[in-house]
Amino acid sequence: MKEDSKSKNSLEIIVHPSDSLDVDSKLKELQSNIFHGLTEEEAQKRLTEYGYNGNALIGYYEENKAESALDALKSTLALQSRVRRDSTVHEVNARVLVPGDIILLRIGDIIPADSVMLAIDVTVEEESEVDIEAIEISVDQSALTGESLPVVKKRGDILYSSSIVKQGTTFALVTVTGQHTFVGRAAKLLGVKGRDVISSKHWWSRLFGKKSDEGHFQRIVNQLGNFLIVITVILVLIIFFVTVFIKKVAVLLALRQALILAIAAIPIGLPTVLSVTMAVGARQLAKVKVIVKRLTAIEELSSVSILCVDKTGTLTMNKLSLDKPYLAKKIKGCGGEYGRVVGNVLEDVIEEDRFSEQDLLLYAFLASEPNTQDPIEIAVQHAAKSKVPLLSDPTPQLDEKEREKPNVPVMSSSGTLPEVEPTTKQTTGVYSRYKVLKFTPFNPTSKRTEAVIEDSSTGTKFKVTKGAPQVILRLLHTTESQTVSKAESMVKQFAGSGLRALGVAKTDINNQTINDQQDEWQLIGLISLLDPPRPDSAKILNECKKFGLSVKMITGDQLIIAKEVAKRLGMPRTILDAYVSLDNQEIPEERLKEMVFKADGFAHVVPEHKHKVVSLLQEQGYLVAMTGDGVNDAPALKKANVGIAVEGATDAARSAADIVLLSSGLGTIIDGIKTSRAIFKRMRSYSLYRIASTIHFLIFFFVTLIAFDFSLPDIMIILIAVLNDIATLVISTDNALISQQPDKWRVGQLLFSSTILGILLAGISFGHYFIALNVFGVTREHLQSIMYLQISSCPHFVIFSTRVPYSYFWRDVPSLLFVVAIVGTQVVALLIAVLGAEAFGASSIGWVWGIVILAISTGSFMVLDLVKVFLVKIWSFKTTAILWPSPKRRKELKHRKLVLKQKQEAERLRRRARVVLLAIIFLNSFKRNRRHGQIQTSI
Repeated sequence: MKEDSKSKNSLEIIVHPSDSLDVDSKLKELQSNIFHGLTEEEAQKRLTEYGYNGNALIGYYEENKAESALDALKSTLALQSRVRRDSTVHEVNARVLVPGDIILLRIGDIIPADSVMLAIDVTVEEESEVDIEAIEISVDQSALTGESLPVVKKRGDILYSSSIVKQGTTFALVTVTGQHTFVGRAAKLLGVKGRDVISSKHWWSRLFGKKSDEGHFQRIVNQLGNFLIVITVILVLIIFFVTVFIKKVAVLLALRQALILAIAAIPIGLPTVLSVTMAVGARQLAKVKVIVKRLTAIEELSSVSILCVDKTGTLTMNKLSLDKPYLAKKIKGCGGEYGRVVGNVLEDVIEEDRFSEQDLLLYAFLASEPNTQDPIEIAVQHAAKSKVPLLSDPTPQLDEKEREKPNVPVMSSSGTLPEVEPTTKQTTGVYSRYKVLKFTPFNPTSKRTEAVIEDSSTGTKFKVTKGAPQVILRLLHTTESQTVSKAESMVKQFAGSGLRALGVAKTDINNQTINDQQDEWQLIGLISLLDPPRPDSAKILNECKKFGLSVKMITGDQLIIAKEVAKRLGMPRTILDAYVSLDNQEIPEERLKEMVFKADGFAHVVPEHKHKVVSLLQEQGYLVAMTGDGVNDAPALKKANVGIAVEGATDAARSAADIVLLSSGLGTIIDGIKTSRAIFKRMRSYSLYRIASTIHFLIFFFVTLIAFDFSLPDIMIILIAVLNDIATLVISTDNALISQQPDKWRVGQLLFSSTILGILLAGISFGHYFIALNVFGVTREHLQSIMYLQISSCPHFVIFSTRVPYSYFWRDVPSLLFVVAIVGTQVVALLIAVLGAEAFGASSIGWVWGIVILAISTGSFMVLDLVKVFLVKIWSFKTTAILWPSPKRRKELKHRKLVLKQKQEAERLRRRARVVLLAIIFLNSFKRNRRHGQIQTSI
């Protein structure tokens, strides 16, 4: 019988229009016939035209990550397929399927190519016998779309390649193969490569410009390194030309001097120290079950401001469980069993549950198929065993002939489970009472299971059934119209909350015989099903908010399910349907970007949608992390700044990801973010120190060489560079304050602050130089030792300030190892200067000079710390836009001013509305008091 198209099975996924096709027009377009299929000759022609099915997964070998992910994708494809050609069905290699082929699909089959369901029974051989509405199948496409339940497919619905048929048998029409399939498009996204360099006619843009295939960290290091290299080369070249052409020094001597300065000044240790810091951080992350595949992902994770989270398996348990059930009601009243009727109104009505929750679970358990991997059956059986004490014993294997079910305790004649204290004795032998005489499993046609149960103690028999609510309700007697009405209302309520419903019913337990024609069914109640949120998800989402992370939920499930999960997690519910928003060509790109940024999640997504969400966010300047576990997530994981494969992820997801989690849920991600932010803080503090010390070094020697012909012996210059870089390697083990907001390099602020600190350090060094030379009149040899100790210690102690980038140095105590390493190198420098070392060209300056220089260096870093904090406080994006103007920065500055103006206007209106509201409240209160006074007076 054909059902009303508006009547939806509560177990079905709501299919979007783009997920279904017109079968007749598609058959005509592909010139195929349901009962004859293609001819072998035509199939060979199309194979030549379209190529092999699966060739989308061959040839994308641009990088190892994509190659590994594509290999994992290949493993999801079917190897063999049953196809109807020349009017006969035979088995062929899935690679030779072509558009227009008619394929036969059965339970357990991997769908070999994107197809449209024909909904034709496999036993039908004549076109006149076709009942196109009768056939449905259940398909598991969770690995592709992330949907948590199998999807019911009807005539015209698309069957995606790599999905698995869970129930039913049908024919389907192949529509696309190879790179045009769902999996093929995912593979294509994995193989996309960007341009090498953004084209520019300016040399400085090519030097400092962004390479599209560079990681964020590599780009930052290149910018910092190039900045210092350019400054160093310019100043060293000036020194070389002045020394050779003005001071007439021999070319080789001048060249050696210039090279020594360049080697000491160029930050060769910068990438080394940063890499060591990240390597140590990777070991720390491994301790919290976060495995880093790409080292630079650590830095990028600390800077992530938007976390796109796959709902199924990350926010939820990825396991169906029973939610709050609905129990069938019975009505009583004071004026009789059903109350008394006054006019058309039923008065004195009392509603009571006809059955208990344990009854509902018990009967559902009896109507469940044992030893099955069906997620709904597993959920029902698990709930029954956990909530019905007498079912806590393991279920025995069924006899194949009798299909004997686990026996249960004796029930009353009303069918109600008796109250029994859950003791060890009572759970022993409880399966010896009831037997399943006959069991009919679920199929897409009947949409319910049914079992015939015998009570061996009384010889009575009854039936239990479980299935789609509308099917179960149709079994009830017409006198149960009120029960049906209430149950239908609850089904709608469940659906409105994104819950799947199952009806449970039984026949009269007093029947001595079973007669299908005389069955009188009673509704026990409705079971609601949901993939529940993880217990810690809500708490961790709040923690994400505290750390400045915007979390967006991504799911292949329906919009209504996504909103229900968001509600239970306490998330905002601005969830967009991906088809309606991301695929809408009428939405301007700027408006779409704004929508994507403001949305709290996306439902009904496919790989292209996830990839597009990440791209649109990245185009707005945000660093994006994407979590995932399935084949469908691989392209977006690769595209994201940080791709995170969660516990239990497929090979495709892990191959495409940068980070792999070994523990479930979001908690591990938060641990990873905390650790990565500590690592980032160490890297930025070292960068600030290294740039400042390089600028100090260059300025001092640039001036003294040109103006005073003064420099240190070559060995001293190299010693300063080597000792200080070795010491700073221990910064990877230093303590670190964790930022409450996503970390940013703020390159403009970093270079500006470093330059100011470098200039001030150079000023301090000039002070030592002139005081020692002009006030104390030291010799040149002593002056070299004095300046060696000062240039070694003063900039080096500044690292105690820079290690706390945005606050005062005393706010974060350094680790003992860090202090020992920094102070230890300066003790070595002190001994060389105080005692003298002929091998290093150092003359003895005595303990007084040594202690005074170190004391001044210590005091200097404390003063410079105040300068650092001042520079941080006065810095803003506006400052960057003024000092380093660019069209992008000017546009962003204009946008920020507009947003600020809008916020100020909104605040002004809010204050005005508050005043008006208070005035209204006051007037209403005054009127009530006045009326009350008048009433009192009249009394």
